[in-house]
Amino acid sequence: MNEWAEFRHFLYLSAIIEHGGVRAAAEVLHASAPNLSIQATEFQEYFDVLLYERDPDNRLLVTEAGAALPPMAHGLFRARDEVLDARPEGDPQRIDSNLAPRLRNSGRRGSVPRRL
Repeated sequence: MNEWAEFRHFLYLSAIIEHGGVRAAAEVLHASAPNLSIQATEFQEYFDVLLYERDPDNRLLVTEAGAALPPMAHGLFRARDEVLDARPEGDPQRIDSNLAPRLRNSGRRGSVPRRL
């Protein structure tokens, strides 16, 4: 299991790809562009994957791997939210096993994660 990648990496990279660049993603995420750029570069170097590159006019060109990332990341965010939603109120240490399957099969969709 790889413990280096965190939800924030997938959030940042998805936003960069979906919004067409680091600056646009930073505005949407209310984050600094230099931080997003550093995080994206470190992720790509660590996993030896190229998610996007720049054309001569500095426009973002998404690679095949980059195009595949946002749908997978959003699935990860939905799974995380289902686990968090399955916690009964007042007992954050427990997961309601009766609620979890209903949430998983509910077909909920969300393009922007609620929380990290």
